[in-house]
Amino acid sequence: MLNVVCFGEVLVDFIPNESGLYTPHAGGAPANVAVAVAKLGGNSRFVGGVSTDAMGNMLEKSLVNHGVDTHSVIKKTNKTALVLISLDEHGERSFEFYRDNTADLVIDSADVNSISFEQTGFLHLCSNTLTTDSLSRATYTLINNAKKSKTLVSCDVNLRLNLWPAGTESEAIAAKVAECLTYCDVIKFSQDELAFLAKHSSQTESEYVASLLEKGVSGVFVTDGPNPIQYISSSVSVTVTPQSAEAIDTTAAGDSFVGGVLYKLCQAQSQEQVTESLKSEEYVSEVIDFASRCGAYTVTQRGAFDALPTIEQLFK
Repeated sequence: MLNVVCFGEVLVDFIPNESGLYTPHAGGAPANVAVAVAKLGGNSRFVGGVSTDAMGNMLEKSLVNHGVDTHSVIKKTNKTALVLISLDEHGERSFEFYRDNTADLVIDSADVNSISFEQTGFLHLCSNTLTTDSLSRATYTLINNAKKSKTLVSCDVNLRLNLWPAGTESEAIAAKVAECLTYCDVIKFSQDELAFLAKHSSQTESEYVASLLEKGVSGVFVTDGPNPIQYISSSVSVTVTPQSAEAIDTTAAGDSFVGGVLYKLCQAQSQEQVTESLKSEEYVSEVIDFASRCGAYTVTQRGAFDALPTIEQLFK
Protein backbone atom coordinates (compact mmCIF):
# COMPACT_ATOMS: atom_id res chain seq x y z
CA MET A 1 0.00 0.00 0.00
CA LEU A 2 1.27 3.45 -0.92
CA ASN A 3 1.80 6.16 1.67
CA VAL A 4 -0.03 9.52 1.95
CA VAL A 5 1.94 12.58 3.07
CA CYS A 6 -0.33 15.38 4.39
CA PHE A 7 1.02 18.92 4.64
CA GLY A 8 -0.51 21.83 6.49
CA GLU A 9 -2.02 22.72 9.82
CA VAL A 10 -2.81 20.73 12.92
CA LEU A 11 -4.69 22.82 15.47
CA VAL A 12 -7.19 22.72 18.31
CA ASP A 13 -10.88 22.89 17.40
CA PHE A 14 -13.14 24.19 20.16
CA ILE A 15 -16.54 22.63 19.42
CA PRO A 16 -19.75 22.97 21.47
CA ASN A 17 -20.93 19.79 23.15
CA GLU A 18 -24.56 18.77 23.78
CA SER A 19 -24.74 21.31 26.62
CA GLY A 20 -23.37 24.12 24.46
CA LEU A 21 -20.04 24.21 26.29
CA TYR A 22 -16.92 24.41 24.15
CA THR A 23 -14.54 21.46 24.39
CA PRO A 24 -11.14 21.08 22.70
CA HIS A 25 -10.60 18.55 19.89
CA ALA A 26 -7.52 17.82 17.81
CA GLY A 27 -8.14 18.91 14.22
CA GLY A 28 -6.94 20.81 11.15
CA ALA A 29 -7.93 19.76 7.63
CA PRO A 30 -4.71 18.06 6.41
CA ALA A 31 -4.15 16.50 9.82
CA ASN A 32 -7.72 15.16 9.71
CA VAL A 33 -6.98 13.53 6.35
CA ALA A 34 -3.82 11.92 7.72
CA VAL A 35 -5.80 10.52 10.65
CA ALA A 36 -8.65 9.41 8.37
CA VAL A 37 -6.26 7.37 6.22
CA ALA A 38 -4.52 5.85 9.24
CA LYS A 39 -7.75 4.91 11.06
CA LEU A 40 -8.99 3.12 7.95
CA GLY A 41 -5.82 1.04 7.95
CA GLY A 42 -3.66 3.00 5.51
CA ASN A 43 -0.22 4.57 5.86
CA SER A 44 -0.02 8.32 6.43
CA ARG A 45 2.55 10.87 7.50
CA PHE A 46 1.94 14.43 8.69
CA VAL A 47 4.21 17.33 7.74
CA GLY A 48 3.65 20.69 9.39
CA GLY A 49 4.57 23.02 12.19
CA VAL A 50 3.74 21.74 15.67
CA SER A 51 4.20 23.89 18.75
CA THR A 52 6.31 22.86 21.71
CA ASP A 53 3.56 24.19 24.01
CA ALA A 54 1.17 21.92 25.92
CA MET A 55 -1.44 21.96 23.17
CA GLY A 56 1.17 21.15 20.54
CA ASN A 57 2.34 18.18 22.57
CA MET A 58 -1.28 17.03 22.87
CA LEU A 59 -1.79 17.32 19.11
CA GLU A 60 1.33 15.34 18.27
CA LYS A 61 0.42 12.64 20.78
CA SER A 62 -3.07 12.45 19.31
CA LEU A 63 -1.66 12.00 15.80
CA VAL A 64 0.58 9.20 17.03
CA ASN A 65 -2.25 7.53 18.96
CA HIS A 66 -4.31 7.40 15.77
CA GLY A 67 -1.49 5.77 13.81
CA VAL A 68 -0.05 8.75 11.92
CA ASP A 69 3.71 8.90 11.31
CA THR A 70 4.94 12.14 12.94
CA HIS A 71 8.66 11.85 12.18
CA SER A 72 8.34 14.76 9.73
CA VAL A 73 6.61 17.24 12.04
CA ILE A 74 8.52 20.49 12.46
CA LYS A 75 8.77 21.68 16.05
CA LYS A 76 8.33 25.41 16.62
CA THR A 77 8.24 27.48 19.81
CA ASN A 78 5.33 29.55 18.44
CA LYS A 79 1.92 28.94 19.97
CA THR A 80 -0.67 26.45 18.70
CA ALA A 81 -3.42 27.72 16.42
CA LEU A 82 -6.98 27.58 17.75
CA VAL A 83 -10.38 27.74 16.07
CA LEU A 84 -13.75 28.36 17.66
CA ILE A 85 -16.42 26.42 15.76
CA SER A 86 -20.11 27.30 15.99
CA LEU A 87 -22.80 24.87 14.86
CA ASP A 88 -26.30 25.68 13.63
CA GLU A 89 -29.36 23.44 14.06
CA HIS A 90 -28.25 21.32 11.07
CA GLY A 91 -24.71 20.82 12.36
CA GLU A 92 -23.28 23.26 9.79
CA ARG A 93 -20.25 25.21 10.93
CA SER A 94 -18.88 28.72 11.10
CA PHE A 95 -15.29 29.46 12.14
CA GLU A 96 -13.42 32.02 14.20
CA PHE A 97 -9.66 31.47 13.91
CA TYR A 98 -6.96 32.41 16.42
CA ARG A 99 -3.98 31.91 14.11
CA ASP A 100 -1.49 34.77 14.32
CA ASN A 101 2.19 33.78 13.94
CA THR A 102 1.35 30.30 15.21
CA ALA A 103 3.51 27.20 14.75
CA ASP A 104 1.73 26.08 11.59
CA LEU A 105 2.26 29.45 9.88
CA VAL A 106 6.03 29.88 10.31
CA ILE A 107 7.08 27.03 8.01
CA ASP A 108 9.31 27.87 5.05
CA SER A 109 11.00 25.96 2.23
CA ALA A 110 14.06 25.09 4.30
CA ASP A 111 11.86 23.27 6.82
CA VAL A 112 10.46 20.88 4.23
CA ASN A 113 13.10 20.56 1.51
CA SER A 114 14.45 17.26 2.89
CA ILE A 115 11.04 15.55 3.21
CA SER A 116 11.21 12.12 1.58
CA PHE A 117 8.54 10.80 -0.79
CA GLU A 118 9.74 7.20 -0.98
CA GLN A 119 6.82 4.79 -1.54
CA THR A 120 4.42 7.74 -1.43
CA GLY A 121 1.27 7.68 -3.52
CA PHE A 122 0.08 11.20 -2.73
CA LEU A 123 1.19 14.49 -1.30
CA HIS A 124 -2.04 15.97 0.06
CA LEU A 125 -2.56 19.66 0.83
CA CYS A 126 -5.20 22.39 1.11
CA SER A 127 -5.32 26.01 -0.02
CA ASN A 128 -4.67 27.19 3.56
CA THR A 129 -0.93 26.74 2.95
CA LEU A 130 -1.06 29.47 0.31
CA THR A 131 -2.16 32.18 2.75
CA THR A 132 1.35 33.48 3.60
CA ASP A 133 4.47 33.89 1.46
CA SER A 134 6.56 31.48 3.53
CA LEU A 135 3.88 28.78 3.59
CA SER A 136 3.35 29.20 -0.12
CA ARG A 137 7.07 28.73 -0.76
CA ALA A 138 7.03 25.58 1.38
CA THR A 139 3.99 24.30 -0.51
CA TYR A 140 5.66 24.67 -3.89
CA THR A 141 8.89 23.13 -2.60
CA LEU A 142 6.97 20.04 -1.53
CA ILE A 143 5.01 19.91 -4.79
CA ASN A 144 8.21 20.16 -6.85
CA ASN A 145 9.97 17.47 -4.80
CA ALA A 146 6.90 15.23 -4.95
CA LYS A 147 6.77 15.56 -8.73
CA LYS A 148 10.48 14.63 -8.97
CA SER A 149 9.61 11.42 -7.07
CA LYS A 150 6.61 10.76 -9.35
CA THR A 151 4.35 11.27 -6.32
CA LEU A 152 0.83 12.43 -7.18
CA VAL A 153 -0.52 15.64 -5.66
CA SER A 154 -3.98 15.82 -4.09
CA CYS A 155 -5.64 19.09 -3.10
CA ASP A 156 -8.81 19.66 -1.12
CA VAL A 157 -9.42 23.34 -1.82
CA ASN A 158 -10.96 23.82 1.66
CA LEU A 159 -11.24 27.55 1.08
CA ARG A 160 -11.38 29.68 4.25
CA LEU A 161 -11.42 33.32 3.19
CA ASN A 162 -10.97 34.56 6.77
CA LEU A 163 -7.56 32.86 6.96
CA TRP A 164 -6.11 35.14 4.29
CA PRO A 165 -4.44 38.42 5.31
CA ALA A 166 -6.89 41.23 5.97
CA GLY A 167 -7.59 43.25 2.87
CA THR A 168 -6.69 40.49 0.38
CA GLU A 169 -9.06 40.82 -2.55
CA SER A 170 -11.08 37.76 -3.51
CA GLU A 171 -9.66 37.99 -7.04
CA ALA A 172 -6.12 37.66 -5.66
CA ILE A 173 -7.13 34.68 -3.52
CA ALA A 174 -8.79 32.96 -6.46
CA ALA A 175 -5.73 33.55 -8.64
CA LYS A 176 -3.31 32.07 -6.10
CA VAL A 177 -5.49 29.01 -5.54
CA ALA A 178 -6.08 28.53 -9.27
CA GLU A 179 -2.35 28.65 -10.00
CA CYS A 180 -1.61 25.95 -7.41
CA LEU A 181 -4.36 23.69 -8.74
CA THR A 182 -2.63 23.44 -12.11
CA TYR A 183 0.15 21.43 -10.40
CA CYS A 184 -2.27 18.95 -8.83
CA ASP A 185 -3.36 15.53 -10.05
CA VAL A 186 -6.55 15.06 -8.01
CA ILE A 187 -8.68 17.94 -6.74
CA LYS A 188 -11.67 18.00 -4.42
CA PHE A 189 -13.98 21.02 -4.47
CA SER A 190 -17.12 21.78 -2.56
CA GLN A 191 -19.78 23.14 -4.91
CA ASP A 192 -19.37 26.61 -3.37
CA GLU A 193 -15.59 26.57 -3.88
CA LEU A 194 -15.96 25.55 -7.51
CA ALA A 195 -18.49 28.35 -8.07
CA PHE A 196 -16.15 30.89 -6.43
CA LEU A 197 -13.12 29.97 -8.54
CA ALA A 198 -15.11 29.66 -11.77
CA LYS A 199 -16.68 33.09 -11.23
CA HIS A 200 -13.28 34.73 -10.72
CA SER A 201 -11.92 33.08 -13.85
CA SER A 202 -14.91 34.38 -15.87
CA GLN A 203 -15.89 30.82 -16.77
CA THR A 204 -18.80 28.53 -16.11
CA GLU A 205 -18.14 25.74 -13.63
CA SER A 206 -17.96 23.19 -16.45
CA GLU A 207 -15.53 25.36 -18.39
CA TYR A 208 -13.36 25.83 -15.32
CA VAL A 209 -13.14 22.07 -14.66
CA ALA A 210 -12.39 21.48 -18.34
CA SER A 211 -9.57 24.02 -18.20
CA LEU A 212 -7.99 22.17 -15.26
CA LEU A 213 -8.18 18.86 -17.11
CA GLU A 214 -6.55 20.47 -20.14
CA LYS A 215 -3.67 21.58 -17.90
CA GLY A 216 -2.99 18.02 -16.75
CA VAL A 217 -5.25 17.42 -13.75
CA SER A 218 -6.27 13.74 -13.72
CA GLY A 219 -9.63 14.10 -12.02
CA VAL A 220 -11.91 16.41 -10.06
CA PHE A 221 -14.32 15.47 -7.25
CA VAL A 222 -17.14 17.90 -6.44
CA THR A 223 -19.12 17.47 -3.23
CA ASP A 224 -22.27 19.34 -2.24
CA GLY A 225 -23.33 18.29 1.25
CA PRO A 226 -26.01 15.58 1.02
CA ASN A 227 -26.45 16.11 -2.73
CA PRO A 228 -24.91 13.89 -5.44
CA ILE A 229 -21.12 13.77 -5.69
CA GLN A 230 -19.53 14.29 -9.09
CA TYR A 231 -16.25 13.05 -10.51
CA ILE A 232 -15.02 14.49 -13.79
CA SER A 233 -11.97 13.53 -15.83
CA SER A 234 -11.06 13.69 -19.51
CA SER A 235 -12.39 10.14 -20.00
CA VAL A 236 -14.88 9.50 -17.17
CA SER A 237 -17.86 11.31 -15.68
CA VAL A 238 -19.46 9.77 -12.59
CA THR A 239 -22.30 10.92 -10.32
CA VAL A 240 -22.98 9.10 -7.05
CA THR A 241 -25.70 9.84 -4.50
CA PRO A 242 -24.06 9.72 -1.06
CA GLN A 243 -25.35 7.72 1.86
CA SER A 244 -27.80 9.76 3.92
CA ALA A 245 -27.06 10.59 7.55
CA GLU A 246 -28.55 12.72 10.30
CA ALA A 247 -25.85 15.34 10.86
CA ILE A 248 -25.05 16.62 14.32
CA ASP A 249 -21.61 18.06 13.48
CA THR A 250 -20.20 18.45 9.96
CA THR A 251 -16.67 19.15 11.24
CA ALA A 252 -14.14 17.04 9.27
CA ALA A 253 -16.81 15.51 7.00
CA GLY A 254 -15.02 16.68 3.86
CA ASP A 255 -11.67 15.54 5.27
CA SER A 256 -13.21 12.16 6.01
CA PHE A 257 -14.37 11.91 2.40
CA VAL A 258 -10.92 12.84 1.09
CA GLY A 259 -9.27 10.39 3.47
CA GLY A 260 -11.56 7.66 2.17
CA VAL A 261 -10.66 8.50 -1.44
CA LEU A 262 -6.91 8.49 -0.77
CA TYR A 263 -7.07 5.31 1.30
CA LYS A 264 -8.78 3.48 -1.55
CA LEU A 265 -6.50 4.88 -4.26
CA CYS A 266 -3.35 4.07 -2.29
CA GLN A 267 -4.17 0.38 -2.25
CA ALA A 268 -2.58 0.41 -5.71
CA GLN A 269 0.98 -0.86 -6.17
CA SER A 270 2.27 2.25 -7.95
CA GLN A 271 1.41 5.83 -8.83
CA GLU A 272 0.91 4.74 -12.43
CA GLN A 273 -1.68 2.21 -11.29
CA VAL A 274 -3.49 4.94 -9.37
CA THR A 275 -3.66 7.09 -12.50
CA GLU A 276 -5.01 4.18 -14.54
CA SER A 277 -7.63 3.33 -11.91
CA LEU A 278 -9.01 6.87 -12.13
CA LYS A 279 -9.98 6.12 -15.74
CA SER A 280 -12.38 3.35 -14.67
CA GLU A 281 -15.97 4.48 -14.15
CA GLU A 282 -16.74 1.37 -12.08
CA TYR A 283 -13.75 1.80 -9.81
CA VAL A 284 -14.26 5.53 -9.31
CA SER A 285 -17.91 4.84 -8.38
CA GLU A 286 -16.73 2.35 -5.76
CA VAL A 287 -14.23 4.88 -4.40
CA ILE A 288 -16.88 7.60 -4.11
CA ASP A 289 -19.35 5.23 -2.45
CA PHE A 290 -16.73 4.22 0.12
CA ALA A 291 -15.59 7.79 0.76
CA SER A 292 -19.17 9.04 1.11
CA ARG A 293 -19.75 6.36 3.76
CA CYS A 294 -16.78 7.81 5.63
CA GLY A 295 -18.22 11.32 5.45
CA ALA A 296 -21.70 10.12 6.43
CA TYR A 297 -20.31 8.41 9.54
CA THR A 298 -18.31 11.48 10.55
CA VAL A 299 -21.28 13.88 10.54
CA THR A 300 -23.03 11.67 13.10
CA GLN A 301 -20.17 12.21 15.58
CA ARG A 302 -18.74 15.25 17.34
CA GLY A 303 -15.19 16.44 16.87
CA ALA A 304 -12.57 15.80 14.21
CA PHE A 305 -10.00 13.03 14.84
CA ASP A 306 -12.41 11.09 17.05
CA ALA A 307 -15.25 11.39 14.52
CA LEU A 308 -13.29 9.75 11.70
CA PRO A 309 -14.25 6.10 11.15
CA THR A 310 -12.42 2.81 11.22
CA ILE A 311 -13.30 0.11 8.70
CA GLU A 312 -15.11 -1.77 11.44
CA GLN A 313 -17.27 1.24 12.27
CA LEU A 314 -18.18 1.74 8.62
CA PHE A 315 -19.45 -1.77 8.07
CA LYS A 316 -20.70 -2.94 11.47
